[in-house]
Amino acid sequence: MAYTPPMGYRADIDGLRGIAVLAVVAFHAFPSCFKGGFTGVDIFFVISGFLISTIIFEKNARGDFSFIEFYARRARRLFPALGVVLAAGCVLGWIYLLPDEYEHLGKHIVAGAAFVQNFVLWGESGYFDKSAELKPLLHLWSLAVEEQFYLIYPVVVWASWRRRMNVLIALVLLAGVSFALNITRVAGHPAETFFLLHSRFWELLAGGILAYIQLFKFHLPIPTPRRQNALSIFGLLLTLAAIIILDKDKAFPGWWALLPVLGTMLLIFSGPSAWINRVVLATPAMSFLGRISYPLYLWHWTILSFARISNPDVTILKRLGLLVLSALLAWVTYQFVEKPIRFGGNSLRRVSFGAASALFTIGAVGLFVVLAQGVPSRLPESVRAVATYKYDFDSDTRAGDCWLRDSQPHDGFAKACYGNLLNDDGNGTLALWGDSHAACLYPGLRAAYGDSWSVAQFTRDGCPPILGSNMARPAYCENNNQFIASILKKHPRATVILFAAWTYYSRDWTVSDPGGKGLLETIRDLHDAGAARIIVMGPPPLWTGKLPKLTINAAGDSLQGYTVPSRMNFGLDPWSAIADKQFRTLLSGSPCEYFSVFETLCNNTEGCLVRTTNEQTSFTTWDYGHLTSSAARIVAGQLPIRRSPRSELSHFGKEH
Repeated sequence: MAYTPPMGYRADIDGLRGIAVLAVVAFHAFPSCFKGGFTGVDIFFVISGFLISTIIFEKNARGDFSFIEFYARRARRLFPALGVVLAAGCVLGWIYLLPDEYEHLGKHIVAGAAFVQNFVLWGESGYFDKSAELKPLLHLWSLAVEEQFYLIYPVVVWASWRRRMNVLIALVLLAGVSFALNITRVAGHPAETFFLLHSRFWELLAGGILAYIQLFKFHLPIPTPRRQNALSIFGLLLTLAAIIILDKDKAFPGWWALLPVLGTMLLIFSGPSAWINRVVLATPAMSFLGRISYPLYLWHWTILSFARISNPDVTILKRLGLLVLSALLAWVTYQFVEKPIRFGGNSLRRVSFGAASALFTIGAVGLFVVLAQGVPSRLPESVRAVATYKYDFDSDTRAGDCWLRDSQPHDGFAKACYGNLLNDDGNGTLALWGDSHAACLYPGLRAAYGDSWSVAQFTRDGCPPILGSNMARPAYCENNNQFIASILKKHPRATVILFAAWTYYSRDWTVSDPGGKGLLETIRDLHDAGAARIIVMGPPPLWTGKLPKLTINAAGDSLQGYTVPSRMNFGLDPWSAIADKQFRTLLSGSPCEYFSVFETLCNNTEGCLVRTTNEQTSFTTWDYGHLTSSAARIVAGQLPIRRSPRSELSHFGKEH
């Protein structure tokens, strides 16, 4: 094969890195404005695959490829900046995090240092898991994917070269298998497809295939300047389209990932002399941004996340200031950590061994934090009981059986979930349908009505009880909801209770909004099928962070003699009250009964209930809004349901 030496440094590729990091940073800081900015990671993947492949192919072609040298250079390139950010995370976590949060961060520090963060996040990916904003090292999943690629890919290429196999065919076949896995699994297993290497491999291989073609040409005609310009313009349009039109509700990667991947390939293939590459990407500002893109990527999310942890209300101006701080720290890290270590004259093996040792030490510190359960002794004794508060929700909510996760089939409800629905027409059954918040209501229904009613439970993470797919929720919800609706229609005399954290799925509950329209249509559908009674439970009070921690934040610096308030306004999401009023208007005249969860737990003067008894840790919720069992009993006990199913149906018939 005819080998063509590489062109050397390309400032336009650094500029392309700049676009990628700008997209990601903008998405994380202003997610409602740059909804598709997360595709910057896909741009990074293609660039990494291209540059790494160029190095590997060049050295294999010369016959001097060395695994030790390759991995030593990777360690020298990646480990120092990562170690600095992980160490900063340890310090910030010590200052700002409660013990369970710090313990969780410690696990992520270990995972980040070991480059397995994508596997950890895959295991935590349920809707009920800690919110993304409380994971300061969430973004390290992409670094883990790249490092896993670096472990596998050089071996594949080297083995193919040694056996004189057609490397290009091998890469195309591997990319095809990976892309097929991505397409076939993205709908049913979105977290797996998003986080794991097997469904992202093709994106990095796309860069590798491009590198092979450019190095060995295959007698391809050299594009004319006009064609180069056309390719680069089209590539930029595809890349910008991904950033502008995609959002988190699309099934991603899937087919949508072709936009940033093909766009990046065309921009690289068009060459440094193409007009877009020369005039836009290769400018000093863009290429500089590309050079600091790695530490900027590491710093920005960690800083934004800790800012939101310390105060959930992060204003636009403050976010802009945090991005400036991130850029400054990125430059400092690049100038005084990356450059001296990466380009210094010291021994490659000695430097890489030192960087690996430092990263191992930081990982060991993270492990200590995990084993020490977040080091609660660092906190004042007056808040330690609240700070270490933990709640076991699995035992009361039938998690895994009647409260399903995204990986479970839509018809995966256990027999116990159906109550008496499978034995009769639904008479005497309370059928609870909703998301994880509805699942947390089940213990209250069972305690209040379990002696006289059969309680059926059909709940699933992230799936509000609304038929139709025109709203923000996971793609698998529609199959789930259609299945539940079919069960309820077969047993029409059940009393159906619809409940969810409604404001999580829409901020506008009106007839014209997809969520409001879908809810009304679902109610009519159940009513037309003969449902004995339909009760819609309105939006629960939601908090801007974990309620136990908010009570500590509300106390400010005066933690001596600290006590948990019985009610509180501090940290209350104002949309809960707004949505409660919207629901009243929306459902007036519809064949259902509206029950205000917000008014049950809140009042206009003192705010919302924080604890259910005089005990300091009898919280109504242990996170931003999922009810504890004691709070669920309070709410369920106020529902307009009689203790006797027969008198309930008689009562309903007289009023309606």
